[in-house]
Amino acid sequence: MIGDLTAPDTLTAAVRDIDAVIFVHGSDDDSRPESTDAVRDKANLRLDEEPARVRDDLAHVRIP
Repeated sequence: MIGDLTAPDTLTAAVRDIDAVIFVHGSDDDSRPESTDAVRDKANLRLDEEPARVRDDLAHVRIP
């Protein structure tokens, strides 16, 4: 399932019945704290369940 952070209506279905989300976004030039905050806010769409736990670790992965 794919959800688009810029289209919140796509995210409810994207996070239904899941245990984890791996969020990949941005680049080395765009690693801002706001990105993590946006993920935390969107992940909390699971309103009937416990709040999302978001690790604030940044991992830089280069794809050849």
